[in-house]
Amino acid sequence: MVLNNLGLALREMGRFEEAVDVQTQAAAIFRELGDRHRESQALNNLGSILREVRRFEEAIGAHTQAAAIFRELGDRQREEATLVLRADAQRALVEPS
Repeated sequence: MVLNNLGLALREMGRFEEAVDVQTQAAAIFRELGDRHRESQALNNLGSILREVRRFEEAIGAHTQAAAIFRELGDRQREEATLVLRADAQRALVEPS
């Protein structure tokens, strides 16, 4: 939980690469602990940070993993929100600004 919040704080401070590292660590730790809900949140946050730094393919992967876990958990609302974020990354990938 602390790492997830730290990653979000780093993102807000514009320290994106550190935020990516921290969110990646958080997802791995939650995975090891078997905490699928927090793992999916960390992956979703990771995807959002990756989109901000224009690493769209990685963002799509993180959002895809998060959506699959939300689906597995029966959390349709978060799954849907995550799929929208993934679509944003896919759109940015094919329509560069």
